[in-house]
Amino acid sequence: MEVVLFKNNIPVLRGKQEKIRETIESMLESRIGMYVMLQESTDDGDFQIYLHTDNYDELTERDIQQLAAMKITEEPEIAMEGLKRLLNVDFLVVN
Repeated sequence: MEVVLFKNNIPVLRGKQEKIRETIESMLESRIGMYVMLQESTDDGDFQIYLHTDNYDELTERDIQQLAAMKITEEPEIAMEGLKRLLNVDFLVVN
């Protein structure tokens, strides 16, 4: 399964879900100034990306709270909303 990543409504990357996640991690790091591990899935045919639970071992409580304030959480629906808004991106599953 492949995913198309849109930035500002323009397709910028098409690839496997892992490649899209890695790109979003890099974009997020550039935007907020810290590296955050994300997890991707395509459950039910929809691409979802959300906060990886390993972050709780790596980040401070304050970091986790800041991410939550940006709606970047381990809850896929909430995290997708936060990432789309923060990075002005969208996704389309193909194949």
